[in-house]
Amino acid sequence: MAPLTVSLASRYPLRAIYIVYAILAVASRFPFWLIYYIPRSLRQHQQWSYKQAILIQLFKTATPYAVALRLAPPMSLDPLVEKAQWATVKPSPTTTYTDILQDPDIRPQTIGGTWYPDNPQR
Repeated sequence: MAPLTVSLASRYPLRAIYIVYAILAVASRFPFWLIYYIPRSLRQHQQWSYKQAILIQLFKTATPYAVALRLAPPMSLDPLVEKAQWATVKPSPTTTYTDILQDPDIRPQTIGGTWYPDNPQR
C-alpha cells in the first residue's frame, strides 16, 4: 500500500501562508457573490433563498482549502448532549481479523455512536 502523502499546505511554515491565502481568496470573492446572487435566476437553484445561495457558495469555495489544510474537528468518545443515547463499541479480539483484514498499518479502535430513539443497552 502506498504511504499517505501530506500536503505541504498542512505543514508549518507554509501552513500559515496558505491560511492567509485561503482567507484572502474566499474574502475577495464574497462581495461578488453578494451582488451576483441577488436575482433569483442566477442562484444555484431558483427556489433557494438569498442566504442559502451565499452560504452554499461559501462552503463550496472554502472546502478545498480546509481539505488541503487537513482541518478536522477534534474527536472524542465522551458523551456530550447525547448522554443516555451514547454508546461505545470496543473492537473484536485480534484473532477475529484474518486474511485481508490483517494489515500492520490499520488497527481496530473503539468507536462511538448515538442510538435513536433510545439506547437498548440501558
